[in-house]
Amino acid sequence: MTANVIKSQEIVERIFGLSLEEKEKLKNLIECNIA
Repeated sequence: MTANVIKSQEIVERIFGLSLEEKEKLKNLIECNIA
């Protein structure tokens, strides 16, 4: 569980490091993979 939390934080940090446009693309990609 701790590993998952750390991984999630890494993903969030990477997303915040991206431009808004890249963030939208990544968000859509993640939503497609989850769906």
